Amino acid sequence: MTTTPKLIELLDGGILVDVSPFARETRIPCAVALTRSVWQTCVSAPSRNSDRDETAWLRDILGSLALAMPTWAVPEPLLYFSLVLPDENGQPTILIRLKEVYRPNELGQPTITVMLASEPDQAVPTINMEAIMTNTMDIIRHQRLIDINAEPGSRTALEAKHGRVWETSELAADFDVLGFLAPYVAVRRKSDGRKGSLEFQHNPRFYFDFVPDEG
Repeated sequence: MTTTPKLIELLDGGILVDVSPFARETRIPCAVALTRSVWQTCVSAPSRNSDRDETAWLRDILGSLALAMPTWAVPEPLLYFSLVLPDENGQPTILIRLKEVYRPNELGQPTITVMLASEPDQAVPTINMEAIMTNTMDIIRHQRLIDINAEPGSRTALEAKHGRVWETSELAADFDVLGFLAPYVAVRRKSDGRKGSLEFQHNPRFYFDFVPDEG
């Protein structure tokens, strides 16, 4: 699943931009945010001076960071790296120095902020892991909602892909519905009391892919 730039969330009043979903694509095992200055200088501006979009420039930043880090087992508390950006004529002539600032959050979990080399470290608060994870999960859920309903499948197609499929009346016969958060519905299976979740599409309305809760 690829997240689009429009779904990236601003954190801390717009000071930080959460890019954790993209960081995972480059195997960075931490919550990652860019300062607004990095986003404007290294993502928004070069996308206007080249035929590459913001997503491509963002991946360049994260890829450069992933290559610069000696090991992710113990991230460097401060690491400098560089990125080459296009000038107004689209030529790769601008060298930008960036830095990675690593700080464990209040739970001791690793969090990383990417800043311009000239930005003071003290200007950025510690990333709130709970906020990062909440935003990330909401991004994933929202994108899944778009994907499911962009091309809703027939019952036959859904059964071929997911196995058992339920209409609304069949769902009520087999499950107690505990709550909805589209495209997911929390349920309890009547046959054995097992809790879990299903996905659903809006039109035609079908429920599918039952996943039991762990434990």
